[in-house]
Amino acid sequence: MNPRTLSLFAALCATSATLAGGGVIESTFDADEEGWSTLNDATAFTWTDEFGNPVGAIRATDQASGQWWFYSASDAYLGDKSSFLGAQLSWDIYGIAGNQNDDNRADVMLFGTDLQIGINVPVEPVNGEWTSWSVIIDEVADWRIVSSTSNGTLTSTPATSADIEAVLADLQGLYLRGEYTVGGDSTAIDNVRLAPPPCGDVTGDGNVDLADLNLVLGMFGMDTSGGDANGDGTVNLADLNLVLGQFGGSC
Repeated sequence: MNPRTLSLFAALCATSATLAGGGVIESTFDADEEGWSTLNDATAFTWTDEFGNPVGAIRATDQASGQWWFYSASDAYLGDKSSFLGAQLSWDIYGIAGNQNDDNRADVMLFGTDLQIGINVPVEPVNGEWTSWSVIIDEVADWRIVSSTSNGTLTSTPATSADIEAVLADLQGLYLRGEYTVGGDSTAIDNVRLAPPPCGDVTGDGNVDLADLNLVLGMFGMDTSGGDANGDGTVNLADLNLVLGQFGGSC
């Protein structure tokens, strides 16, 4: 073992933790709605092969009854999702009809047992085009407490890391906004993907340990997939920090 590894190992011995595993959850809607539904005043919710990126999507239309409607994720996205702190949630959205205006309300809502949080993405759908959106589920992103689930209204109160962790520990609802018009409108979504944060297990044995640390140190500064924990194409401090932060765990 080289001296750098020894010194790093000594600093890590007291801080190891067990990390919950979790694979990618995704919905491509190739053949049906895959257990999704809607929240609030949507109507005509259906799977369609008329729109899709590339094949198949789900769509709905606004009833214009005063609420703001959302697509509601299937059970696959719910339950204990503690391992998804820092995860990336991405989706494609297609504007079918309406003005498609952005305003400062939630584009994504996450419901926990006693708390609802949401985040606004400062863009809007484009009629006749697919656009791709994504958010990171962590304290750095601008997640806020939701004050009205019927309208996706966000308060000025930021969601803390503890708030996000509490919601993910018993995730009871994941909602993607479908309505962007005061009055009637219609959208479609496709390619929803919830990907857990990168794992420091660069050797692929399921554990984050000295073997991973040695590989990152041995490949440090190189443009290679070996030792590239975060998948950005280069082995650098980001990869080293990832391994150190997860050292002693599994993923």
